[in-house]
Amino acid sequence: MPKEFLKRIDYRKLYCYVILFMMFYTSDSIYTYVYWNLDHLLEIMTDFFMLVLIFRLPKKRVKEIVTFVFVVGFVMFLINLINGVFNQELFYLSGLVLRISSVAVFVAWVVEEQIPVLSYAANLIVVIASFFLVCFVCFDLNILGISSEVAEISYEVARESSKTMALECYAGFYYKWDSARPLFGYQIPSVNGFWREPGVTQIFYNFALFFYWFIESERKKVITSIILFVSVILAMSTMGLLILIGLVALKILMRNKYAKWLLPMIVIGVAMIGIPVFLQRYPNVAVSNRWVNLVTAIDRWKLSPIFGLGYSRDNVSWYGLINYFINWGLLGACPILVIVWGLKQNIITKDIYGKIACLGWWAASLLNEAAGYNMFFLMLYFLIVFNTPNLFSLKSERKNQKSNADDSFKKKA
Repeated sequence: MPKEFLKRIDYRKLYCYVILFMMFYTSDSIYTYVYWNLDHLLEIMTDFFMLVLIFRLPKKRVKEIVTFVFVVGFVMFLINLINGVFNQELFYLSGLVLRISSVAVFVAWVVEEQIPVLSYAANLIVVIASFFLVCFVCFDLNILGISSEVAEISYEVARESSKTMALECYAGFYYKWDSARPLFGYQIPSVNGFWREPGVTQIFYNFALFFYWFIESERKKVITSIILFVSVILAMSTMGLLILIGLVALKILMRNKYAKWLLPMIVIGVAMIGIPVFLQRYPNVAVSNRWVNLVTAIDRWKLSPIFGLGYSRDNVSWYGLINYFINWGLLGACPILVIVWGLKQNIITKDIYGKIACLGWWAASLLNEAAGYNMFFLMLYFLIVFNTPNLFSLKSERKNQKSNADDSFKKKA
């Protein structure tokens, strides 16, 4: 019986889920702060688990990756040297080059094996969202009657600088990084999820919604959509709510044959909902820390708009999209060009509403959080660069299986 069970396991799929979980973990999960001393070790382990796949790739693909990483790494180090960013920051940059290399190898393997990795990612996000909704009911709503403990967490924020924060902890694994947030005069309890704060959490939840609604829209995902929809709302991220409103509006337009006649009404409806949400959540945006950080980030980019300031822990802002330009100057536009090219070539989706949804989710997410170098976003870029539209849906996997079966039948005949 155990042998038969082991034979039925899809080890490629299992391997993918492990890698994706580690990607999510290292993409600003709350546990990277709780277990701060293990953070770098776990990230290196994740890199290693992806890099070993290079032995499963054809020589031509390995040569392409090595050439790409050499050119990109050389340019990055050159920009750092031009700006006089030396010493420990070069090791920091080496970590980024290693991350880019490992993700490139992983995506190349996914391409060779025809694995619908983004479908797996969306499925895993739903599992995470479901788990933390259960935690919300059990702990935040206090159904189990378990009291919280205060956990003081120290973590690195900049070179030779650290910060300590106190979090409520339930049962040793559920950490509250927020309690409640105001919306329309009500204090809405916030679901404290897998990632470190609402802005990061909504990135993944809204991605899964985008995937199920616009990429695999032919598959019925009612319960899944409800879980993600509720999770985004309870995360209470302002940007997350605005992205959600946009996704809902585009979904309505996509499904309705009278969309062009409904467009003015939908735009007005979105504005009527979206603007009050923004005003409610950012009543003092002009004097908030986020606004100050935005102004500082733009001023920092202006110091060297052509060549950038190099990659350093001191040259970062809260805005991932702006960080590209702060670090690399004009070359910071490369991720934007990759996304635009992918949409233009119909690599992600052919539907116009899906393209708008993808661009909106990507830009809004990176304009809100410093997530530009997270493994998940790097994976998206490489999937587009490798020009693999079939990897964005399980539908293609079913077509490939049917095509292979047909070919096999024809050979036998």
